[in-house]
Amino acid sequence: MQPDSSAAEPIRRAVASGEFRKALALWEDYARQLRQELWGGTLSSEKLAEMRDLVEWCGAATLCARFQAQAQLNRIGAAQQYFGSRSQPAPRISTRG
Repeated sequence: MQPDSSAAEPIRRAVASGEFRKALALWEDYARQLRQELWGGTLSSEKLAEMRDLVEWCGAATLCARFQAQAQLNRIGAAQQYFGSRSQPAPRISTRG
């Protein structure tokens, strides 16, 4: 079974949309196809270059998603510090002297 160049596009779409579990499953299928070509002695340098480009693109896209998620968590944390966490009980005022 020959992996076709269009196998990279569903992986790119899944990563770009944040569907990382789907992307992982697609990657596993793609890698399985490439292994079959490698073991069969038919894996071309073009396929290796395509795979390298896809790995680099996925790495960069995933890193960007991670940074965006971290920034969002940081904003949430800053908002909680500024407004106070709603999960914390309100301070009690003591009337004892």
